Amino acid sequence: MRAHLQATDYGACTDAALRLRWPTRIDDDDGLWLAAAWAIAEGFGLPLPSGAAGIVSWIGVLLAGEADTALDRASPEAVLAWCTAAGEWCERHGLDAPFARLSARAAAADAQAPAWARVHWRIASAWHHEAFGRFVQVGELLDEAAALAATAGDPGLVIVVSLKQARLALSRARPAEALLQAEAVAARLVPGGAPLWWADLADIRARAALAQGDPVSALHQARLCDGLARQAGATPAYTVTYRVNEAYALLGQGAVDDAVALVCELAAVPMPPRLQQRVALLARLFTLARDDRAGRWDADQDAALETTVQRLRALDWTGVLALLPAVVARLWARALEAGIEPDWVHAAITSRALPPPEPCWPDAWPWPLRLQVLGGFTWQRAGDGDAATQGGRAALKPIELLSRLAAEAGLAPMPAETLAQALWPGEGREGRDKALETTLARLRRLIGDAAALRLAERRLRLDPQHVWLDRAALERRLSLIDAAVCAGSSANGPPVAVQWNAALDLWRGPLLADAGDDDAVPDWLLQARTRLRQRMAASLLGSAGVSGHPARCLRAVAADPGLGRWLGPLLAAASA
Repeated sequence: MRAHLQATDYGACTDAALRLRWPTRIDDDDGLWLAAAWAIAEGFGLPLPSGAAGIVSWIGVLLAGEADTALDRASPEAVLAWCTAAGEWCERHGLDAPFARLSARAAAADAQAPAWARVHWRIASAWHHEAFGRFVQVGELLDEAAALAATAGDPGLVIVVSLKQARLALSRARPAEALLQAEAVAARLVPGGAPLWWADLADIRARAALAQGDPVSALHQARLCDGLARQAGATPAYTVTYRVNEAYALLGQGAVDDAVALVCELAAVPMPPRLQQRVALLARLFTLARDDRAGRWDADQDAALETTVQRLRALDWTGVLALLPAVVARLWARALEAGIEPDWVHAAITSRALPPPEPCWPDAWPWPLRLQVLGGFTWQRAGDGDAATQGGRAALKPIELLSRLAAEAGLAPMPAETLAQALWPGEGREGRDKALETTLARLRRLIGDAAALRLAERRLRLDPQHVWLDRAALERRLSLIDAAVCAGSSANGPPVAVQWNAALDLWRGPLLADAGDDDAVPDWLLQARTRLRQRMAASLLGSAGVSGHPARCLRAVAADPGLGRWLGPLLAAASA
């Protein structure tokens, strides 16, 4: 028990586990210590003696009340030892309900227990609360553990708590803070001693490197961690979470097949059910990420993704692939495109503030701001039920600025001076600059997302990580169509037809149709309409050999009659 909790070397745990005897009864300190040892051995995959097949159900019976007599009689140290071991066992098996009983017992024994037991109970409690999403308690418990360890003057306890606090910093997305804490621990360690502590340090460095976008360093540290853990005698079940970081690093480097092979290997390691489920889901996600990266995506991948998302939802695992946000963002985008669990996927995205994988893709991403310039101009903030066309009187100039920027520049940067001259033609430069500054501030307040508009080096742009724009989404669809037709792959099949249907859904009418007909709009808008019509016509003409072409042309011209002049004889043939 102490060897496991101190986590310096695991060889002693393996030897002790093989000598465990099956208890005849649990009614005193010795019985509780023995039960705690069995919980540790089973929960962390230590080799068990023969005849231990019923250990999981037996521990469940103890948690349900069978151990109460012993807990009533036992010393505070033995009570906390059992509560700590059983708490870790519950966390690894995904059981939250029995933990409340353990907490009540631990609270009653805590004041009279020795420092080591009090510290380790808080550590076990912290990780249990984190596993079930109760993050506020985690920091409080680790702070209490740190204070107790410092008061006890036990260097080993201080190191154990410091390592846990570094992991907490990582879970809070503070890799720099985690590295500072890790280096402080490294300064206390003896080189070559306590290999499992050094393994923990390497694991923290690996995760920090992943969080900082450095998969090369992460891979080095992850492999170092695995080697040190093996040196310490840790079991495969104990090191699974260490080696998952190696798989993350491989995927981050682009070694996709190696990453998939490793995580599938880990999924075959015997371990508690909750951990087994999670590693199996990681294997599925890695496989899907490989297919996505290779461009192999069809109905089979959608079906596999749907099953995977449903299982993630059952586990409430919104933070999956926390160290690979770009990878999980693409999978969530695929899910939204296929209509898979949209409410849960939206919650998973917003809870982590994930950026979209590509500008304006997918359309169903929870964009902070949505703009439409094809047809009439509308804008919609995240959470608003309906799109708005204008605002109050005070919003007229900010909305004019927003619509001009979106229609003329799309997602590209536009010189601020060009915008200022267009909106305040009668002002001098100083007056225009002041008016632009004031209007931009009002616009940011109106849309509720200051990051949606970026002003840098006197150029203003819509931020593609915060804004969905129908014009840009259309241009992306047309580029995908052109690429598919040029490649000749499935040119007559569903993929191109689906892309065309999505493109024509976006093609709702002329650019800023509510500004008037072509002969009544300013030159800049007519030129912008012309460029967009030429772009649409080029893709339509390029897809002339794809089935359904006449109907596409007629539908496109019906939405924007001004497109007709660019299609020429093809339109006449379609009409005939």
